[in-house]
Amino acid sequence: MASSEARRAIPRNRPNVKDASSDVILGFDPGGQERFGWAVLNSGKPPLALLGSGVASTGREAVRAARALAGPATIRAAAIDSPLFWSVFSGRAADQLLRDKLAPFQAASTVLEVNSLRGACLVQGVLAAVELRAMLPSLPISESHPKALMHLLGVDPRREVRAAQLSPWIRGVLHGEHERDAAVGVLSAWAMLARPTGWCDLSRVEVDTYQTVPDPLGYWMPVAC
Repeated sequence: MASSEARRAIPRNRPNVKDASSDVILGFDPGGQERFGWAVLNSGKPPLALLGSGVASTGREAVRAARALAGPATIRAAAIDSPLFWSVFSGRAADQLLRDKLAPFQAASTVLEVNSLRGACLVQGVLAAVELRAMLPSLPISESHPKALMHLLGVDPRREVRAAQLSPWIRGVLHGEHERDAAVGVLSAWAMLARPTGWCDLSRVEVDTYQTVPDPLGYWMPVAC
């Protein structure tokens, strides 16, 4: 019988080698027990093809499962839905900028203060970044906020999100909220590589911060800053 760790690492989608490129991007959505979503998408121009996804219980499990599914492909970047830089002040300027942008959608409350985040999001997200750095020291890593990102792309995550709504950016079957958010977060890592017009690295608006992992690190979102 497979161990619980092995069962958690089994991806829900098996990659089709005809769809896979030699370059991939990884996405992670930290959560609690068996709620840590991960996804592997190809790198290139959107829509990015979803090659596989799954859930785990820890950052280490999620990173190793995603890397195993990526196989011989080159991992170009990764995105993690967790604060990867912390401000010495009462709150992060990046978070307040996002709240201002989300106000028209009545969704500003989705961007929490770092001090308000639950442990799984905060600690396991950072540990996933540390695990990635140990495997690939120069890997570009972007912080992400999938639900805020969806609002900014015109998709309301408070309602059922259909694959067709995400089809301009992601191609593939999304299984459950955690895997969906991991896949959507990949767009932040894609932007870190592609530097598309209309996207900005929100880490640039911060001053006097502590980074949980060394550069290259960013926080790419479709906003002006």
